[in-house]
Amino acid sequence: MSENKKNRRVADPFKTKTGKTRMGPLNREQLMKFIESASKPKHRAMAQRVYDRKYGHLVVETPVVESVDTQEVTPETSN
Repeated sequence: MSENKKNRRVADPFKTKTGKTRMGPLNREQLMKFIESASKPKHRAMAQRVYDRKYGHLVVETPVVESVDTQEVTPETSN
């Protein structure tokens, strides 16, 4: 009896049966690493869409730092 190739289970849960990477279970750091290391623009765009869909609503607020004058202020005297 031969097994049908279509019905074989994949050993790696992060890959589909055709070998493509599953984007759903990847966390934020893994997605960023995948985006940076992707060699094809098509793969990079796919990972970016998944990242935007999962983490696009999270906005990281950066604190605003105001510049402060460090010059000494000398009072003007009128004579």
